[in-house]
Amino acid sequence: KVYKMQPSIAEAWAKILLSAPNSVLWIAGYKDGRKDYEPNLKKFFASYGVQPERVVFADLFDRTVHLQVKSHAHLLLDTWPYNGHMTVAEALWAGIPVLTLPSSRPASRVSFSMLSSLGLDRWLIARSLDEYKALALALYRSH
Repeated sequence: KVYKMQPSIAEAWAKILLSAPNSVLWIAGYKDGRKDYEPNLKKFFASYGVQPERVVFADLFDRTVHLQVKSHAHLLLDTWPYNGHMTVAEALWAGIPVLTLPSSRPASRVSFSMLSSLGLDRWLIARSLDEYKALALALYRSH
């Protein structure tokens, strides 16, 4: 959900994309309002040098199809400061690693809680935006 995304995390995603040449950022969301935010996000990423075709927008699917499609992803970059909730749970269910950056608010600690309960906090929970980018690139290189 685009409203969960702050400029600082979007900037981190842009820098990750630039350092991970064969990757794409897939943003799934509701059709409502997409005509308003999609061009702005494409411009935002282009301002960092990210080619428009590397930022892919998709509508949400029926639950079964959604989980099947999601299983093709290699990494879910969590939003900040409002983390994913069901999105993260579904990604973990599909076997997709989730990289998160928690803060002090409860809404930004949901992914932290899920990852910690699975024992994945050492590899998938960043303590800063710089660590978030470094972890994302380490995961990219290991795939």
